[in-house]
Amino acid sequence: MSTGETKLAFASEQLATHNGLTFSPNKKNGIAPGFEIALVTDHVDSAYKMALSAGAIAVKQPKKNHGAKR
Repeated sequence: MSTGETKLAFASEQLATHNGLTFSPNKKNGIAPGFEIALVTDHVDSAYKMALSAGAIAVKQPKKNHGAKR
């Protein structure tokens, strides 16, 4: 999937603390923190299949959301 210059990165809890951010630390046996990453495309099905074939693990299949194309 071509994203141009867009990069996605995740910061460690140590780095977040160092940067002065307030957050709830993750706990190995706790409930996963809530977050969402949205990618926009007109080709949902083919992008989904491409992600899976590249090694992505499906948590949920794409679905149409209220107010969104899909």
